[in-house]
Amino acid sequence: AQLANKTISRRKGNGTELWNFIEQVRQFYPDNYIKANMWDLTHYDYDDNAFDKSYNYHMDDLLPSIDNAIDTPQNLLAFPLFKGVGYSMAYATTLSHPKFGEHMGWWSDGLQSRDDTLLAAQNTSRDISVGGPDLTEAPYGPGWVSDSSLVGVGSSQTAHWKGNIYACSFNRQRVRVDPEVGRMSYPSNVFRNYVVPVDPTLSKTDTRLKNFPCAQSPEYNEYNISQFPNLVHTSTARDWLYFAAALRGGAKETVNVLYTLSPGTSFEGIAKVFDGGQWTYWNPALGPNAYLVVDNPAQTVIGITNDLQVLPEVIPQSIPTLSTQLFVLTGVTDKAEVKRAWELPIYADSYGFGDVATSVYVGAAGTSVSVPPGSHTIIQIDLLNNCGYDWNLLGDAISAVELEQYAINAMDLLTNAKHSILLPTAYHFLNVTVPPELAPYLTVAPSGHNVDVAPMFFDFQSINVATVRDGFKASYFVQVS
Repeated sequence: AQLANKTISRRKGNGTELWNFIEQVRQFYPDNYIKANMWDLTHYDYDDNAFDKSYNYHMDDLLPSIDNAIDTPQNLLAFPLFKGVGYSMAYATTLSHPKFGEHMGWWSDGLQSRDDTLLAAQNTSRDISVGGPDLTEAPYGPGWVSDSSLVGVGSSQTAHWKGNIYACSFNRQRVRVDPEVGRMSYPSNVFRNYVVPVDPTLSKTDTRLKNFPCAQSPEYNEYNISQFPNLVHTSTARDWLYFAAALRGGAKETVNVLYTLSPGTSFEGIAKVFDGGQWTYWNPALGPNAYLVVDNPAQTVIGITNDLQVLPEVIPQSIPTLSTQLFVLTGVTDKAEVKRAWELPIYADSYGFGDVATSVYVGAAGTSVSVPPGSHTIIQIDLLNNCGYDWNLLGDAISAVELEQYAINAMDLLTNAKHSILLPTAYHFLNVTVPPELAPYLTVAPSGHNVDVAPMFFDFQSINVATVRDGFKASYFVQVS
């Protein structure tokens, strides 16, 4: 990780040279796989022997498998199914859509078998994983070995994984190291299912963790995995789907969930359509009990309803018996949309869903959408990237000045690293339009209230960044005074 002018690395001599020290490794791995920053993602060096060529130790969260003795996953993904207010949102395990073929309910794209973090002796690799072929399958990879043909797996290993509900139900097969010869070791972080459902009824002492009836149980794949029970019904505003994931350092993964949005009859205003997934991440580098919780941004749309009222009126109300004129007036009103008075302290809206989305939140950092003279509000603009590749802003997209350099978290202090604290002065890639009648009274400029906030993960910067990482976001803050 490059922080200011100091490189945090266990690479020999903290240099910038490639760290694959022997030519055989360079030949074994795909082109462009060996990357300078990959060293920082591993706990230990790679193995290079007759039985294995891989990085067995990562800052990864693992699933139970043949290659480890853990009984339960090391992290959780909680996906809230918001039920709606004045409208309804419903999830069903059998829900499908023609756009997604045979998939039902939820599924994962298995991106880690398609991207450049794969450690499976594949003969090609790419940085763009979304839409790419599965590099474990022929003709790109050596294919898979079924549980009945595994070589070199001891009886204790077999007893463990066949008695474990996670290993048996979702990952009975292992990727080959060699397409022709069975090897005694298999890549320990390559799975058929990287994202698996979690049965909410499982406890630490559940017999299904060690004595699961594997032979009588089905093996799940991406098309039927949603049929495994992982849904929790509640009497609150949201139900929950629970997952676990095996995530390699620097890798990407997706979870797709289908559910139905149905309009209501009495709701108008800011409507949440996605409540934001929650990722609980075990970070062993900080200690055995170090867990980080990351919430994805909620996404909203503006709901509009017609609450029409029809009021007839006769003018005049009294008339003489002689010839006169009589008027019957019919008034149609909608109180919610005529002479509207905005009462909420915030405003939020989202544009686009799926691969590209933008969220706008007015009233961030404790401010309000109501801006009396002499005050200000802060607008947070989030760009959400799920395209399968990084977005890079042009070189002159952000103008900034350096305030000073200092450490912003404990890791910086331990490694004697400093960040260059930059205050943005202009976002040239954002167009902010102000109504002409308000322009003389408003000043619009980048906000500097959080320029020195440390990111949740040291390598996952999101504030005022010039690159929007695939599967992540970028946040920019505008102050309107």
